[in-house]
Amino acid sequence: MRYALPIVAALLAWTPAAPAVNVAFMPGDAFFHAELTEESLDKFRDSVIGLEYAYPSGTYTFCGFAGYTRLKILGDTRALTGHVKSLFKSRIKQQAGKKYVDAMGFEEDFAGFHLFVYDRSFVCSSESRIGLKYNEDWVSLQNEALGLPAAQRGSARFTTFVSTAGAVAHEWQYAASVPGLPTRVPMGPGWGPAGPVVHGPAEIEVKAVQIVLVPEPDIAKLLQRTPGSEFFSITEDGVVLWGWDERRKLQSKPWPGD
Repeated sequence: MRYALPIVAALLAWTPAAPAVNVAFMPGDAFFHAELTEESLDKFRDSVIGLEYAYPSGTYTFCGFAGYTRLKILGDTRALTGHVKSLFKSRIKQQAGKKYVDAMGFEEDFAGFHLFVYDRSFVCSSESRIGLKYNEDWVSLQNEALGLPAAQRGSARFTTFVSTAGAVAHEWQYAASVPGLPTRVPMGPGWGPAGPVVHGPAEIEVKAVQIVLVPEPDIAKLLQRTPGSEFFSITEDGVVLWGWDERRKLQSKPWPGD
């Protein structure tokens, strides 16, 4: 583990003095996160899939941005598009728009479902869990993207989809062993200053892609291996449904299936 646990705790508790920044996809992140909705489903085409980054809850208003907010999946995307649309229509569509209670006890609308674009080789395990970025270069990338001098390092907030101390410690402990999403990203001025949204886009070939679809709003349940929690793994080859049984053992079965 490259950083001590006290530093992890400080990241969670510390309030930056500089303006807060909304951080989208950064090079080295294990995934690109979007939401699957009726609207976003229209961008799944036969030769390209276009996705918009969906930030974790608690995104800052009237603040700067860093990272890439758009991803293009290129190549013959007909098979992947067909699998995603079929799954959405058969199961996900029935649940869209339901309300849920967040970690703070507030009832919120959830308009879509979590869609994570991972490298095709990604396997959910005790050392690589869904929803954690595993970006070991996060600190240097944040400051490089924001154009901040060394004296202001740390003024970019550590952004995570599961903000418990245990989740952050786990993410940093195994960051070096989980590869980042192998995207091509446009470099140079404009991708990082804390100002307007950076559209990118980052790009990746469909053959390198695995889409992980989570049909429930609470990602923490997957991290905790809660019995009954499920997710779908989707590639060109098909769809696999994964879930934890009563013994917290991860089981799989082909989809469609009951």
